[in-house]
Amino acid sequence: MKRVTKKTIIISLPYPCINFCFALKIPLINLIIKKPIPTIMIRIPKFWQKHTFDGEHYWELGKKDYSIKKIKNILKKYFKSVKTTPPLMNPYHEFFILKKH
Repeated sequence: MKRVTKKTIIISLPYPCINFCFALKIPLINLIIKKPIPTIMIRIPKFWQKHTFDGEHYWELGKKDYSIKKIKNILKKYFKSVKTTPPLMNPYHEFFILKKH
């Protein structure tokens, strides 16, 4: 990925977790203040679960031996900046925004 990009890469990795999400959407107020929907999201990784290959993913974030911190440290070896963010209203993935050295 580092070899073929010019500046930035965005990758999405699976993140199965226990999720609690609260979003407050009041159409009139959201139009007036023109800001994103206020959202509170709590994700609890399944760090106690060992991943078994299911035909789709060889590993998944948050499971035993695959913390977000560990993946970020690996990516920092190859990219200057590593930022993570979950997609709004879809907590079962994690976006990694990577910038080339």
